[in-house]
Amino acid sequence: MSSNRFAVAGAALAARKLKYVHISETIIEERFGPERIVRLFSASASKTAKTDCALIILAGSISECRAHRETWSPEPEARLAKGLVGPDFARVNDAAAKFVTKRWSEIEALAVGA
Repeated sequence: MSSNRFAVAGAALAARKLKYVHISETIIEERFGPERIVRLFSASASKTAKTDCALIILAGSISECRAHRETWSPEPEARLAKGLVGPDFARVNDAAAKFVTKRWSEIEALAVGA
């Protein structure tokens, strides 16, 4: 995800919609990439933390893909997400893709200010 503004915006908006408001703010302010986002969630005792984290980093990656298809790479987000959710990767990836499609105008607006 690097520090691409669309990746940051997509991840931050996904975090916000999942009610991780402080994490969303941190992603934007610090321009967190996927590894740092995973570290934020690694200490969580929440039952949904791994799935939520995977969705957040995949939303960032898919946002970057949508904005910059020609230079986009699915790594390291795909690898990290697979490590978090294992066999549920396809389901979480599909949910992230649907989220980005539905919220694209919000992601674009946030990216302009990110």
